[in-house]
Amino acid sequence: MWLPPCDFFLFDRVKKPLRGTRFNSRKEVMEKSKTALMTIPTIEFQKCFESWIKRWHKCVAVDGEYFEGDNITFDE
Repeated sequence: MWLPPCDFFLFDRVKKPLRGTRFNSRKEVMEKSKTALMTIPTIEFQKCFESWIKRWHKCVAVDGEYFEGDNITFDE
């Protein structure tokens, strides 16, 4: 289970629209990445952080051990 939001949320949403594109400069990469980032709705960020908090609780519930799925119970 990944904890950093960039791993489970952000990178995929920024990379997908850029996939297969050839860039002419670092500046162009940065501009296109920013555009992709800005198209993510605010509500999606809110959902991401709510999910992140649940991931923290799950990680604590299993004392940091590896786990998969949603079969972990914890007190919020």
